[in-house]
Amino acid sequence: MGQAVAALPIVGGIVSGFAQADAHGKKSDMYHMQAVVERLKEKDALVRGQFDGSRIRGRGAQVAERGQAVYAGQGLKLNTGTTAEVYATNLGAGEADSQIRLNNAVREALGFKIASINSDLAALDEQSAASWGFATAALGGATSGMQAYAAAGGNLGMTTNVKAGPGGGIGGGSYVDTNMTGASSPGVLS
Repeated sequence: MGQAVAALPIVGGIVSGFAQADAHGKKSDMYHMQAVVERLKEKDALVRGQFDGSRIRGRGAQVAERGQAVYAGQGLKLNTGTTAEVYATNLGAGEADSQIRLNNAVREALGFKIASINSDLAALDEQSAASWGFATAALGGATSGMQAYAAAGGNLGMTTNVKAGPGGGIGGGSYVDTNMTGASSPGVLS
């Protein structure tokens, strides 16, 4: 009867440990998938930024070329004076807008990169929790089982009993009673 009483908490601890490990493992998988999604968002932000930057740069060049066509239609010289300055300003504005869009995309991508790193760290934390959860539940079940077995009158095969001596607990004058008689024995623990 005592062995059956001891087996229940042990089995319960192991089952609980597997359940905890499984739950943490699933959360770890979820965090890994989040990290993958964040890395894809990072790449998407960079590609969109480059594409938008090129598009904006192209529009700036179109505006500059249209201005040049208007000036040319009016018979103005295109390579000197105000017309050249307007052309350069239009091209420069397009380039500046393009660089701003690319810079914003890099910042957006950095946010996704940080989010993916955080998700990877959370996944590692869940993996660690799975390992510790299983070990803790299994050891807790084993301890409960041993206590239940001993309480049911089972002999755990222990032939040593640590007794507190006059100095207090272990290390304070304790001694080992190897015969389980309660008498003082010369095997003093330090």
